[in-house]
Amino acid sequence: MNIKLLSVPIAVPLLLSVLLISGCQTHNTKSTNLTTNQNAEGQVTVEQMLSLASNQLNKTLPKMIDTETRLDNSYVKGNRLYYKSTLLNYYVDNMDVDVFNEEMSENTGNYICNSSDMLFFKENKIILVYSYYDDDAKFISDVIIDTGACDKLTSASSDTEE
Repeated sequence: MNIKLLSVPIAVPLLLSVLLISGCQTHNTKSTNLTTNQNAEGQVTVEQMLSLASNQLNKTLPKMIDTETRLDNSYVKGNRLYYKSTLLNYYVDNMDVDVFNEEMSENTGNYICNSSDMLFFKENKIILVYSYYDDDAKFISDVIIDTGACDKLTSASSDTEE
């Protein structure tokens, strides 16, 4: 099975990283639209920053990520950031979902855990959930990357390389 879908898990967190870096994390109690759920110091919570970034991203969606993948929406729940994507011209009945999961999880996890661009997600132990649907809107799979486990993954891979 030829999986050319790595760009989705990589492109979306990068876009959200840019959104977070470019201003979402600078909000404080003087911000008129962010006065609830702030921590004791008046800082915006990580969940609020993710929600702001997700809302900004959603304003640009749906959006083609590559020739076969459309990012439809995103949302936040706690420390989880969800992305819903449609794989155009793919049909769950014609796919080996186990192979898809294995390859996407490994490739995406390796990229996210080893990329300095993903530092915000790793520092805040954000769980990234990529929900894939086929061209008939049938659920294919969730690919879940727990960035809080990246230290374990990267130290395990460096142990095996020695």
